[in-house]
Amino acid sequence: MLSDEDLRKLQHALADMLKVFDGFCREHNINYVLAGGTLLGAVRHQGFIPWDDDVDLIMLPEEFEKFNAVRHLLPAPFVAKDLPGTGITKVFDVSRKLETGTDGLGHPFLDIFPMRAASPGEVLLTPLRKRVRGRHAFPRWHPGYWFWSLVRNPVRWLWRRRKTCSPVDGFHLIYESESFANWTIRPEQLKAVRREEVRFEGECYPVPADTEGYLRIEYGDDFMTPHPPELRHYHIKAIHF
Repeated sequence: MLSDEDLRKLQHALADMLKVFDGFCREHNINYVLAGGTLLGAVRHQGFIPWDDDVDLIMLPEEFEKFNAVRHLLPAPFVAKDLPGTGITKVFDVSRKLETGTDGLGHPFLDIFPMRAASPGEVLLTPLRKRVRGRHAFPRWHPGYWFWSLVRNPVRWLWRRRKTCSPVDGFHLIYESESFANWTIRPEQLKAVRREEVRFEGECYPVPADTEGYLRIEYGDDFMTPHPPELRHYHIKAIHF
């Protein structure tokens, strides 16, 4: 885990990256919004969540297509790479090095989560699948653990057939990744707006039009209450810059 000093140094580097990335997106007319812990930090702390060590962004499908068309024009030392098997794209600052908990040596990065249209089957199954995937939040002796373990396989079978069972419903979007907890949200909730009262590290960045609704979907009604230390997640082990 990083020292407080190194964590803040990393956060400053990420804030600088985000500022450059925002300018690139404005130049190329690409809309995105702050997402995940980054959006939560903007709303709750006007910057990074004190223990956060990455930046999360969301793009709607048409915006991600525009980004893909010009990603090779990102200014040095930025490089965009797709994360295999997840649907996530990372924008790295390759001039700086760090160590992650899983991949060893790496670079500071911004996470881009592209979203796609979801079928009605996905809209119905996503909340249930999220509960099944979250069964490990229960200790093994808890009845909830065994209940969700029993329904896991039927839900998995239905999930694999979700796209073939029904036509696409254009009113919801879903993360492409199968390795992350998926959820659905209406496109109008993710419309990019800039609000002076929602600032991140001193800058005004695009946030979802329905910021509160998004945060409730992602974190629950008590999103303004910080997690206890044992539930806080860290990605970076050490920095070398």
